[in-house]
Amino acid sequence: MIPVYSKERRHLSLLEIKRLMGFPDDYYFPVSRTAAIKQLSNAVCPPVIKHIGINITKSLN
Repeated sequence: MIPVYSKERRHLSLLEIKRLMGFPDDYYFPVSRTAAIKQLSNAVCPPVIKHIGINITKSLN
């Protein structure tokens, strides 16, 4: 973790966005950074889907 003391705005790195969305660090997007960010912004967080899937499975059993 790198502390940021500046009040200046900065863009999140692709790694930071992947972590916020719950994707593994080694998940690879074979597209440009801009396209990868767009895909991540349209994605559903994998941990959320996992939780929903587990609960659906429990309900059906």
